Amino acid sequence: MSLNYSFDNIKGFETNFPECMGEDGKQKMHSTVQAILSYGLLIGMGEITEKNVLEWYFRMRMYDALFGPISINYTFRKNQISLEETKKLIGLISNISEEPRSVFIKGITRKFFDQIQTEVWEAEDQAKVE
Repeated sequence: MSLNYSFDNIKGFETNFPECMGEDGKQKMHSTVQAILSYGLLIGMGEITEKNVLEWYFRMRMYDALFGPISINYTFRKNQISLEETKKLIGLISNISEEPRSVFIKGITRKFFDQIQTEVWEAEDQAKVE
């Protein structure tokens, strides 16, 4: 399934992200916007609203705390996306399925556990070789 999104409901999009507007008037992708959409897939949120912007921010911070900021185009953001950057994207809509916080917490906890368990097994295997 393809990822569909719209900037049409973002107030001040052209002012806040002028580099996203091509000379032909068509919208282009911006690294912050691309990162937010990627986070949406990871955190189970598809639309940024006044009502849920703090939940977006909470989930992104939680993801970053456990796994580090995400990579876009094979370059790592050294800084996290700020609350102000997130607020500038209120009105962003995508076809990402919304999931409740409890589902997000359970999924991210399992992913973190699996990552740590894999690291432990690999360390154990390495110790056997040495």
